[in-house]
Amino acid sequence: MFSNDLIDDIIITRESLGVTRQQFSTVLLLGDSNSEQDQIKEYRSLKEVLVDYLVTTPEYKACLALFQQQPSVSKVLIAQKLPAETWINLYTRYTNSGKYAYCVMLTTADLSDDEIKALVAVIQTNEQIIALNITDAKRVALADFFKTLKYNRVLSIFKDENTDYPNCAIMGAILPKDPGTQNLSLLPVVGIAPASLTTTKKREYELSNMSYYDYFSNEIARVGAGCGKVASGESFEYIYMIDWISTTVKENISNLFLSKPVIPFNLFGLSLISSAIQQALATAVSKRLIEPISEKNVVMPDLSTISSQDKISGNLKGITFYFTPTGSIKHIERIFGIVTDGINIL
Repeated sequence: MFSNDLIDDIIITRESLGVTRQQFSTVLLLGDSNSEQDQIKEYRSLKEVLVDYLVTTPEYKACLALFQQQPSVSKVLIAQKLPAETWINLYTRYTNSGKYAYCVMLTTADLSDDEIKALVAVIQTNEQIIALNITDAKRVALADFFKTLKYNRVLSIFKDENTDYPNCAIMGAILPKDPGTQNLSLLPVVGIAPASLTTTKKREYELSNMSYYDYFSNEIARVGAGCGKVASGESFEYIYMIDWISTTVKENISNLFLSKPVIPFNLFGLSLISSAIQQALATAVSKRLIEPISEKNVVMPDLSTISSQDKISGNLKGITFYFTPTGSIKHIERIFGIVTDGINIL
């Protein structure tokens, strides 16, 4: 399933430089176990986490699930909800902090459905993923709610009562890898127990676009073969690839701004920006994320159509770029074997 409108309205200014693909390996944990911690802190290892959190705390257990994957995420941000804050207030405090994480997860299950819905609705408007643990029938209905709204920024992951933070383990295993190198379905994960679901339950969760970690075959545990979808039904890898390409375009144009003190508002300046976008797409081609491109894949606005006011303010609008995702084979059907006489073989 390919959508054609997931990259929309990229805005880049000299004030918004510093976008990097490395931020995809940064995770944000939202918690409420330490109301005295009013700073959003960064942690790059379990050793650093232990300075602030005991091994019995939700934050440590979530970070354990993240950092024990190999390769592991590069950084974890932990934001604690203060007594007077709502979860939306906490998330807003994070967005105002100047820090960035691609994936958001909760270290508590104490939120009401309405609180989760409100938080997901806000994250849906940003270029982030929220990975939720889904624990019971009530929360399966929550996954169906997000499916009905066709949210493409929420990933629902089944959690049984004996497993700590499967969402952290699964996202910790996938995010350090570039898109196109690993599907979320059949992803191997360490440190969490398989869910031991019945075939009926697996199908139920798959129909709700949920993921789960269970035995695949021969006592080998993997994320389910029919899993790996965001609530809208798109594969996580597709959303990840779209975000990666969008960020690569931003990164290349940001680097252009940094290397060129002035980009003239003429055909030469437009060619510099077009080249930066083409280089981003060429990088995606080299990683086999998209089909080969040509100069026609980037369409720059006609200078004669740009208003004098936009030229004076330096506001360039209306760049469009096109690409075709390569996709990946996940299911094979209708394989035929034909017995021949060894002579008449086509």
